[in-house]
Amino acid sequence: MRSVRGNWIKSIWAIGIATSLGFVSCNPQTPAGQEGVGPLAKVGERGILAEEFKRFVAGLPEWTRSAQTGPEKVRDYLQTLVDRLLILHAADEKGVAQSTKIEDALALALEQRLVEEVEQREIKGDIRIDEQEVRRAYAERGWGRRLKVAHIFVRTEAELEKVMAELRAGTPFGDVAKKYSQDPPSAEHGGEKSYYYSRNNATREVRDILFGLEVGERSQPIPIPKGYEIFLVLDEVEAPFEEVGKKVLQELRRERLDAVRRVYFETLEKRHGLRPEAQGLSLT
Repeated sequence: MRSVRGNWIKSIWAIGIATSLGFVSCNPQTPAGQEGVGPLAKVGERGILAEEFKRFVAGLPEWTRSAQTGPEKVRDYLQTLVDRLLILHAADEKGVAQSTKIEDALALALEQRLVEEVEQREIKGDIRIDEQEVRRAYAERGWGRRLKVAHIFVRTEAELEKVMAELRAGTPFGDVAKKYSQDPPSAEHGGEKSYYYSRNNATREVRDILFGLEVGERSQPIPIPKGYEIFLVLDEVEAPFEEVGKKVLQELRRERLDAVRRVYFETLEKRHGLRPEAQGLSLT
């Protein structure tokens, strides 16, 4: 199976590469279907004949077909084949063509390249976000705010219960933070952080809750990967759209990309009849 996979890798590895090398001569005007007209191109002393060229083009996946027409389309495919032969020739010279390590690396690189190409064509190309959407998210999601906060961080539910009991009893937030918070740099300052938070530097677990609070308001305990966190908003300043607009756009693109990906992969699963197997999902 390794040799079959290796041949497949070598057949399409160089798709999309466009290089220009001086010792390669090409004649892209020669019709690929004509026989007996000599090589279409030469790599050193190695000639590429019309039949080899036709087989190479016929074996390309449909989505890799060139968008060019006429002579430029021939040139596009021919350069791809030339690039492939150059790489394989160099590998043979260095004795690495049959290396398992090299073949595995090529397989990994190929898979990544194919994923990127399909995503660009089938997924990312469908994402359109205009400035109006960005400005609306800026206003609705709190991107126009920078918050000065104090927080209390604890690792266990038992410690959280002690913190909440003191807060419910009316103990000042800063005193509780000094006594219980397990974030030493802020605990000694009553839980107060030394900088203003924007959505960009708040973690995903807390950002929506945190930026839904007003000045003077305290959050409920928020589960985070290492424990629990409670916030108190101390102050607020404005973050101009011109300063954070690019960050808002990045967040919207990431969300839209995730959504389109989910739809795309669900479509693939239905098309190929994929379904999870309960036995395979069980852990033992």
